[in-house]
Amino acid sequence: MPSLLWINGIAYVQYYVAGKARKKSLRTKDRPTANKRYKEFSAKHELGLIGLHAERHIPTLQELFGDYLPFCQSNKSPRTYRGAKQHIDDKLGPFFGGMRAQDLTAKHIEDFVTRLRSWAPVPYHPRTINAHLETLRKVLRRAVEHRDLDRMPCEIRMLKTPDSLPRYAYPDQIRQWMGQMDLPHRIRAIVSLMTGISDRDLGYVRKEGVDLHNAMVHYRRPKTTTDIAIPVTRTACKLLGHLVTSSPGPALFPAASAKKAFSTASERAVQSGGRRITPHMLRHSFGTWLVSIGIPPIFVQQMMGHKDIKTTMRYAKVMPEHLREAIDRLEEKMLDVDALIALPQLPDRRATGRRWTEKERKAQAERMKGNRLRLKSAKSRAKLARTVEPLIGGRLKGKLKGGTSENN
Repeated sequence: MPSLLWINGIAYVQYYVAGKARKKSLRTKDRPTANKRYKEFSAKHELGLIGLHAERHIPTLQELFGDYLPFCQSNKSPRTYRGAKQHIDDKLGPFFGGMRAQDLTAKHIEDFVTRLRSWAPVPYHPRTINAHLETLRKVLRRAVEHRDLDRMPCEIRMLKTPDSLPRYAYPDQIRQWMGQMDLPHRIRAIVSLMTGISDRDLGYVRKEGVDLHNAMVHYRRPKTTTDIAIPVTRTACKLLGHLVTSSPGPALFPAASAKKAFSTASERAVQSGGRRITPHMLRHSFGTWLVSIGIPPIFVQQMMGHKDIKTTMRYAKVMPEHLREAIDRLEEKMLDVDALIALPQLPDRRATGRRWTEKERKAQAERMKGNRLRLKSAKSRAKLARTVEPLIGGRLKGKLKGGTSENN
């Protein structure tokens, strides 16, 4: 006998086929509707007809969105759930909601992308559009895995995004920005700047991971699940020692981000003529400064916890100041450019309006005569080559070579 279940607020019916339990979503959160569909399913199950209808129900995309969000909330991180919910509520639901999943085509995807690209007042960035498309792709893939769909209705291709370089800041800009915040957040920003740990990852640094004797910080980066060991400076070691003794709990910093405090400080810095700085720019500045002073990229990769060396090499393209030394060295090896520029040149008589002297006219005539002779000799050699080359071939060429060798 089938049984009615409620999972994350959605009605499911559980039944057995050949001794194996199976679940079927009733696609509703309303209890009266769920009871009605459950009775229909039970009646057909007794007759050997498993399913709600004789024909297979083709879900709409809105129904698939409704199934995906509870699954995402219970199986994914809160950040992933918030992003998926925002994409579905703002753009995917209003655009694709009433459409049947099997009717989705590449033309619909193209129209959706065109709409976001021409969005007023500000068009959407290709990365943001790709985030919406990725959410739609995940919804359809989950529907295929749960056999709500036989196959993917169409291929969803991502847009090509331009390679963006890390955004960094200069020391005086960071100093002006830090002067606009209170002491606890200033200490947090200094630790992030001097260790390369992002503001989000600072909440995962534990007190037992701080080795004050060897001036090292050990933590596991959640994004790449890699263990990272970072040597710190003496100044950063003093700050870390103060935090180890003063902060309550096992964590070095509270898990909450200081994004709001940093944003307020950025607004104040901009009002006073400074630059707008985000928390992640501190990590970018750390990596950029390391590359600019000549630290090998493999060491920078280990300290920043990058999974691919290509990510680290992006920092080598950011700061142009580290190329100044190479340009200065090149200038020392170059020719004396000032002497080359100061070579004597004949004056332009048409510009000055003065007539040529007899000496200048003879010198010019000699130069022109030499040019004509060189041109004439070059033409003569070319004409001789065109005349003789067809004759020197086959046997004649061999005889000429033989006669030359005999005469020699």
